Amino acid sequence: MAKGEDTDDHHFLPQFYLRPWLSETDLKLVEYGRVPPTMEIRCRRWVTTKTGYVPNLYTLPGVTEDTKQNVEKVFNQEIDTSAATVRDKLLQGVHITEEERAVWARFLLWLGIRNPTEMSLFKDRIYEDFMKPDAKTEAIWARIRKEGMPETAAEALLLANPSVRELAAILVPTKLAQNQNVIRTMMNMDWMVYDAQTANRRFLTCDRPLIMTSGLGGPNGHMAIPISPDKLFIIAKPAFNDALLDNQPSAVVAGVNQVIIAQAREKVYGVDKTYLDEVRAGMSSGDYFSLAAVPG
Repeated sequence: MAKGEDTDDHHFLPQFYLRPWLSETDLKLVEYGRVPPTMEIRCRRWVTTKTGYVPNLYTLPGVTEDTKQNVEKVFNQEIDTSAATVRDKLLQGVHITEEERAVWARFLLWLGIRNPTEMSLFKDRIYEDFMKPDAKTEAIWARIRKEGMPETAAEALLLANPSVRELAAILVPTKLAQNQNVIRTMMNMDWMVYDAQTANRRFLTCDRPLIMTSGLGGPNGHMAIPISPDKLFIIAKPAFNDALLDNQPSAVVAGVNQVIIAQAREKVYGVDKTYLDEVRAGMSSGDYFSLAAVPG
C-alpha cells in the first residue's frame, strides 16, 4: 500500500514480496486459484494490487478514526518498506548488516502471522482467554466487587471496553512479531540464499509462502521462503544447508514447489502457466505450521 493512502484493503501478502514474479512486459504474474461457481483451479495473468489482501483485516475497533488503520498504515508500512530493501540486497548477493538481519527476521516472523487464518486463530485464543481469567484475577475482583457490578472479572472488562477482545486479537500478534528472543534465535542460525538459476523449473510462491518446521532447534529445523523465481532464502543449521547444496537445483525447486502448493490456501503464484496440473493436483493438500496454535 502506498504511504498515506487511505484504504481498507489490507495486504497480508506484501506487494513488494511478489514483484520478482512479475513479467517485465505487462507487470503481471500468473495467479492460480479456485474460480466459482465450480471452484475449478484455473490461472490468469494478474496484478499484485488485486491479490493477497482482505478488507479490514487489521482495522482496530474502538479507537479513533485517525488511528484505526495504524497496523496497516504504520506497522505494516514500516516492516514492509524496510524488509523490501533487505530482500533486494539478498537477491543481489550484497552483504547485509546485523540490523538488516533483524529487519528481515522480523518480517519473516510477521509474514507467518499476518495471514487471515492465523489472525482468526489468535482471535479465538484471545476470546477464550478473556472469558477465563486466572484465579488470582477473579479473586481480586471478588474482593472489590460491589452490588450491582458484573459477576466476573471477564464481564467487568468487557463492560468497560466492549472492543477490548477484538483490539487485543489484533495487537497481540504484532507484539509476537517483535519477540526479540525469537528474532535472535533466527539471526544466530545459518542464513543462505539458494540459487536455482540453472534449474529447468522456477520457484512458485503462494498465500502462505513461509515454509517452517515445528521448531528451529532440531537438527533439521529450518525456515525457508522463495524470494524470486530462481532464489530461495533459508534459515537453518549449517549441516542442513550444506546437505541442500548437494542436491540438483531442479530437484530442490520441485520439492519446494510441492510444499508451496500444498500450503496454499487460496492462491499460488508463478511466472507462467506451466504448473496448472501440479497446482490442481496438490493445492491445499498439506498443513501450514501455525504460530497461533502453539500453546502458551
